[in-house]
Amino acid sequence: MLRVGMISYFPDNEIRSKRITEVTKTFKDLRVVIPEEIDIHIIAQNYGTDGPYDIEGFTYTHITEGIGQCAARNQLLAAFYDSDDDFLMYADDDTAFYDRYNAVELFQRLHSNPEWFELVDCFTGLEGRFTPFTAENEKLGLGDSTVGVNNSTRWVWKPMQFATSGEFRVIRNLKKYYGKEFYYDSDLKYGEDLHFRLKYLSQINSYVCRNLILRSRGMGDDICTLDRMSQLEQSTFYNQVTQDVYNMFNISVNSEGRADLSAYRGKIPYYSVNVKDGLSSLTPGKVSRKLF
Repeated sequence: MLRVGMISYFPDNEIRSKRITEVTKTFKDLRVVIPEEIDIHIIAQNYGTDGPYDIEGFTYTHITEGIGQCAARNQLLAAFYDSDDDFLMYADDDTAFYDRYNAVELFQRLHSNPEWFELVDCFTGLEGRFTPFTAENEKLGLGDSTVGVNNSTRWVWKPMQFATSGEFRVIRNLKKYYGKEFYYDSDLKYGEDLHFRLKYLSQINSYVCRNLILRSRGMGDDICTLDRMSQLEQSTFYNQVTQDVYNMFNISVNSEGRADLSAYRGKIPYYSVNVKDGLSSLTPGKVSRKLF
């Protein structure tokens, strides 16, 4: 079965009402693609009485203050590991999905037929802000996904790259299947997603689903709580954060700023699942889990 959770936070300042409006839109979008029998659980930080409570199918764990992304995600993960559910979908409160490209059926099959996805331990989707959907997302050289964008014949997974963000992820119940539990480092204020990918997701079969397009509202400076920085300042800041995380793992970076991540890329194949019957296929190669 599939479990669904989101982390959310409303600040006590002038942008609170704007965030509530945008988060409510996101929750309504999400409700369209998640099977109706699944309650969507929200780690609701600093909500109060003015939250988006008029949408059916949501439950809330209320926390009176902001505890940060890592601690909030860890609450979702801990409850998930102690359950009998097979997969957890977790996301930030600005992330939903286009109800096309078989997204609805993907989440339904994860819920009702988890055995269809036996090689997938973790996956994210394409970020629509940066990767618009094209027919090539369906084909990927497999030659058997040539139908229209609203009627994909296969879900296709590509090995996850470490540049992917952590705003959305589906992960297998590692405790149920492997006796392991992965958590975010709550001591990190920034760089926690990259740290999580390098320390843990490099050890399991981690993918990007090339048929799942994220619909991120991309909350900018006017509705987020980050300090307002120029584009150059943001780039400089996050480049330094990335470098700091690489230093934790003794990862070298060349003069062009490219990191040597070869030791963190497991040899896993491209993988696809037929939408209608769950039959899978993969490119030549051996599935390799470093930990398990």
